[in-house]
Amino acid sequence: MKKSFQHITKYWNIIVIGDEFAVNYGKIGTIGKVQVKSFESDSECMKEAEKPIRQKLRKGYVESPFDWNKHMYVDDPEVGPSFLTSHPKYQECFNDEFYVDCTEEYAPFGNDAGADALAMYEEVLRKDRDLCYLSYAYALIESWIDRDVSGPEDWSTYEYAYTCDQVIVAGAFASI
Repeated sequence: MKKSFQHITKYWNIIVIGDEFAVNYGKIGTIGKVQVKSFESDSECMKEAEKPIRQKLRKGYVESPFDWNKHMYVDDPEVGPSFLTSHPKYQECFNDEFYVDCTEEYAPFGNDAGADALAMYEEVLRKDRDLCYLSYAYALIESWIDRDVSGPEDWSTYEYAYTCDQVIVAGAFASI
């Protein structure tokens, strides 16, 4: 289930998948904040998701059309990457848990460099929605290794080359 609501200058969206739901809320035109909640069962989740929907309707929010494909998705800082907070195209193409796993070293965001890069991308996206992911990845690498970088050849012999590669991989997946 996906629903979107608006009230004067605010929006509130909810996505329910199985036994989890995510809400995204804020001022219209902003990325806003995200919260993910998990429950024991699908039915309990749906029951709990209906409560804030009723609450929003009582407060004057109205259900509104929403373009989920043009929405800017960010993660719940307490939960990390999740299919609930991923763009629908990301979910469609990368539907294995590996792609949102924060513990698997070889997953895009499962290593320290990838997780840090994702957090930094999200922080910058809040200010610059037209972010060029590759340029920003190079800027991140430059700041981490304290040397000029214009491409992989600039860090391929560097002692932290693997870390630099992890940042590029995280950046590529974050851009999707």
